[in-house]
Amino acid sequence: MRKLILLSALAIIFACKKDETPQEPTIPRYLEFVFDEVNVETVTYSSDTLGLEMDVYQPVGDANTNRPVIVLAHGGGFVGGERTNPVMVRLGENLAKRGYVVASITYRLAPSFQSLLDSITAADVVIKAIGDARAAVRFLRKTAAEDGNPFGINPDAIFMGGNSAGAVLTLHMGYLDQDDPIQPFFMNSMQDNGGFEGNSGNPGYSSSVKAIFNMAGGIARINWIDANDVPAIHFHGINDDVVPYECDNVFLGLLGGLDVINLCGSKPIHDKATAIGIESTLNSYNGAHVPWMNPTTGSPNALFDEVEGKIVDFLFAHL
Repeated sequence: MRKLILLSALAIIFACKKDETPQEPTIPRYLEFVFDEVNVETVTYSSDTLGLEMDVYQPVGDANTNRPVIVLAHGGGFVGGERTNPVMVRLGENLAKRGYVVASITYRLAPSFQSLLDSITAADVVIKAIGDARAAVRFLRKTAAEDGNPFGINPDAIFMGGNSAGAVLTLHMGYLDQDDPIQPFFMNSMQDNGGFEGNSGNPGYSSSVKAIFNMAGGIARINWIDANDVPAIHFHGINDDVVPYECDNVFLGLLGGLDVINLCGSKPIHDKATAIGIESTLNSYNGAHVPWMNPTTGSPNALFDEVEGKIVDFLFAHL
């Protein structure tokens, strides 16, 4: 009897001590790091003839199988760059550590910078790359539907973001719709490359995205933005001489105003979107092209901490 009373008393004491111990706060998934390690798997997402790849970043030890996914597109002026550049790798790892699945894509590029000096050829290069991005989004939905969802994604929560040329892709993914008024030379290029959805593979699935983030991109026609388009957050240097902050020719700093192809940058995009009631946030910075990157190494600098934080908050708000 005494033994039973003693054991009961000890149980009460330890229970009280346990109640008095401060509890660790629950870490908010998708806002803060909840995983320490990330696995990266390279897979082919396009048709066999193209062989385009993506790096899929997933948090190690995550039991969730219904996760939002972010498609990333690298920069490089549609003539260079790679999905393993420091900005894409940092975003891939840091978003995956927060609980997202991230797919960083390769897309088709121009054979040389000189080939971009012809506006028709330049438009064709961009159209091909947009088709590749659409195929990447369709691939993610296809694997979820047909292959047992190997990446554990929510196919209704696919977002996209990009830097420089990758941001140009992203903006067209978010704002260019099949029923938009498309100029003849754009339309001809589309028809030569499989139509609106492109010919990079994975037909039969939607290529739509839920929201986008644009780091120094532009869009070919501002009137493609309409009330049915997706929310967006934009980041741009006000003195950008590669992709204009306003509406102007691209590569002004390199070509001195040569009329190659005209894009409208983040400022007029934001103004048009807000005027017609689409959610849009503009972050403008002093400096030229991609001021959040070291111009020599291409690595993220201190400003990228702010950019990444705002991207994280934006994505979380649209889950």
